Amino acid sequence: MEDPEKRERFAKAGRKRAVERFSWTSIAEQTRDLYASLKKS
Repeated sequence: MEDPEKRERFAKAGRKRAVERFSWTSIAEQTRDLYASLKKS
């Protein structure tokens, strides 16, 4: 990771992914979607 620009892109992409997948809002939406899919079955 000697390239500062690449390191910065990786850091931003990792943060974005973490927020998208593991924020409380995202977890609540995933849980809601799971319950909705179970209700249909």
